[in-house]
Amino acid sequence: MTILFTPFTKVFKLDSEQLKFYNRWLLISAVLIFIAALCSTGFHHFDEQWQIFEFLGLKLGKTSKELLPWEYHNQMRSWAQPFLYYLSSKALFLENPFWIALVSRLVTAFIGWYALGCLSICSMYLYRDFDKAKWATYCLSLFWFIPYLKVRPSSEGLSASVFIIGLSLLITQLESRKYNYSSLFISGLVCGLSFLFRFQMGFLILFTWIWLVLFSTIPFKKSFLFALGVCFAVAIELPIDIWGYETFSFAPWNYFYQNLVLDKASGFPTAPWYDYFISSFHRGIPPLSIVLIITQVLFWIFKPKSIFTWATLPLFIVHSLIPAKASRYLFPLAVITPLFIPWAHTFLVEKLRVYRKFVGPKFIKAIIAINLILLTQSILRSSKSTVGLYKYVYDQSIKEVHYKGESPYSMVGLELMFYRQKGLELRELPDFKTNLEQKYLISKKGKEIFELKDKGCELKYSNYPTWVLNYNAFGWVDRSRIWSLFYCP
Repeated sequence: MTILFTPFTKVFKLDSEQLKFYNRWLLISAVLIFIAALCSTGFHHFDEQWQIFEFLGLKLGKTSKELLPWEYHNQMRSWAQPFLYYLSSKALFLENPFWIALVSRLVTAFIGWYALGCLSICSMYLYRDFDKAKWATYCLSLFWFIPYLKVRPSSEGLSASVFIIGLSLLITQLESRKYNYSSLFISGLVCGLSFLFRFQMGFLILFTWIWLVLFSTIPFKKSFLFALGVCFAVAIELPIDIWGYETFSFAPWNYFYQNLVLDKASGFPTAPWYDYFISSFHRGIPPLSIVLIITQVLFWIFKPKSIFTWATLPLFIVHSLIPAKASRYLFPLAVITPLFIPWAHTFLVEKLRVYRKFVGPKFIKAIIAINLILLTQSILRSSKSTVGLYKYVYDQSIKEVHYKGESPYSMVGLELMFYRQKGLELRELPDFKTNLEQKYLISKKGKEIFELKDKGCELKYSNYPTWVLNYNAFGWVDRSRIWSLFYCP
């Protein structure tokens, strides 16, 4: 496998044993990421669906412009990621939306896996010690959320992977000290492509270039080749957006104008500057989240001149200062932070007696055990349980379904069209008490499962296994949100 990483292995002059190690761990990480790509159906956040797959659905004839979110009508979202998935689906002659989504995850997964391999090998630049680089590889490959984030067809996930590849290419130049003109340009080009997928990556790119000017040994004039590559990548955005919006448009400017000039960003949910510490603590799951927070903060404080600090800290500062916040905005940092864990461990062992006393082999084994349990869960679970229901309706060619309350194909006030087959009729019922004959019913409440069964309706699909639903201990099924499809003869 390391043949794909030849530019990196040559620069760091890896011997046969080191190559064997990376071959083995690149294979392990590939398997984990592949499993996550197969199982991680649906979307992590609404933007992943409505600003990527529904945009893609427009080009595939699955949705109409009127049903797309306000970002489309203000032409402020990049078409780069939908364009990438459009090309992959057309190349394989795919029409089934579930196959298109799977291939999109696999494309994202490959890019994410390659980024992981690049960063693992380039950890030699940070550590100068193969034993520590090995532990960095373990952390990057096995930390519980890494495979999940690597396969997410989201702007945060894909942009992070592309940026890491570009940063790794730049590190090979710093390591070799050859400062090849074309290589500097290409590293800037790849970093610039991450901007196309998520505009906030511009802060990381800018401060990476500033680091080159202030701290690297690259001649000042040559550093502009990196910047030129970035500019060339940004220019690619224009024809892609013209293809997407079918008119002259440049999404980065529209994004800036809508969110900052017109101040529409202030309309989103806000939080204080320190919220990311709190949300990272909870969502990262203690005690693992504590390890990551301490690791990252220590690295920023005690490694202020590292290229990794300049390539990560600015994004955290900017998002902390902006009132609108969401944990997913920090995904680009989350996939890099495990790289610093061996450094933080060594630093604390040397500097802190309390750490040496309490963080022994038993504590580390407990952390590893918790992580492996979470890793297993994260690579096997679906991101959105309703997608299994959509797939069943699609595969069975069901033409009409009934529901009560909110439409199962509508979320946050937006119509979900990408997974809906043409001709599917959605009909709302006031209740599930009368006139149910010869109807397919979609329910999202667990307690309705027993009510519909008592009426003679047959359970066709549930996002929980049928045998699990038979054990309603303490009424957990009644209280749960369970998506199910019934047919009432």
